[in-house]
Amino acid sequence: MIDTLMNLPLLVWASDNDGGDRLLRVVDTHTVKALDNHLRADGSVFHVYHFSSQGEPLQGDTYQGLAPGSAWSRGQGWAIAGLSMLAGARGNKRYREAAQRVAQFIMANLPADRIPLWDYRDGAASAPKDASAGAISAFGLLRLFKITQKAEYLSCAEEMLKALSESCLSDENEGLLSHATADLPHGLGIDEATIYGDYYFLKALLELKKTAD
Repeated sequence: MIDTLMNLPLLVWASDNDGGDRLLRVVDTHTVKALDNHLRADGSVFHVYHFSSQGEPLQGDTYQGLAPGSAWSRGQGWAIAGLSMLAGARGNKRYREAAQRVAQFIMANLPADRIPLWDYRDGAASAPKDASAGAISAFGLLRLFKITQKAEYLSCAEEMLKALSESCLSDENEGLLSHATADLPHGLGIDEATIYGDYYFLKALLELKKTAD
């Protein structure tokens, strides 16, 4: 799953704290495999990719997105955040360029209100939003700005966080950020708050504050 990119910076940290180079080999092997197979020509990513028992690539798929060939918005968020963090931690040009490709896809497909649909390829008028995808993507854009200093990433992240603050803050006790879509295909957590949405909303706000300090 593309989500796994978010776990790899922890292995980089562990390696930097006497975990040894073996962990970095795991990080780079996994990331390169993901880029070779998950990343599409238009900068979007598959949510899931299937491999044979010998490790040969078979086909792209999804679990929580609209269809195998769609662009599940939270998956795009995991991709830009994970790749941006890895690019910064590893100083890797390929990871940075991949993160920029995902960023271009996200920015080109955001709706006018700057809050992602649950899947960027869902053209239905009733398609729900995913505020958590917005929070995660904004965090990823800010981490990408940190290593590239490209103003377009900062500007888009600011727009997304402003939109989330104006339209999605919860006035109940369910969480900070409403209007997330956890798993539409399986009917779970639709138009609700999510713990990861809240977490990355706060992380993004703190990251934004750092750019102004």
